[in-house]
Amino acid sequence: MVATRRWLGLALCAAAATGCLSRLHVTKTYALKVGQVQALSIDAPARDQTVTVAVETDAPVTVYMFLQRDEEQVEHAVQIGKMPEKALAKWEGDSAGSLSAKVPAKEVAIVRVESGSKPANVKLKITGS
Repeated sequence: MVATRRWLGLALCAAAATGCLSRLHVTKTYALKVGQVQALSIDAPARDQTVTVAVETDAPVTVYMFLQRDEEQVEHAVQIGKMPEKALAKWEGDSAGSLSAKVPAKEVAIVRVESGSKPANVKLKITGS
């Protein structure tokens, strides 16, 4: 019994040390109406992590990645038509593309997608490394 617990403890420690316990891999699909916004929170990583968002869309969209603590400033800048200074990354397009940014340890990130003057079917594939 003690030996079983010891092996289980060692296995969990080894998995945690290699980062196997928290691999970021999220896929979301949205059918956006004209001018609609969807936002997705990304859990805070235990250590600095590069987050990549692959975007597939059939109409123009704008995608931002930013830290949750900067959400108010980013939203304000977008509403007045300016590029948010606090955005970690931005992508605009009407087909496929990607954006990538480093998310600091213990910081929640937000991926914000907004359709333009046409409805858009959008698929986001979010991965971390």
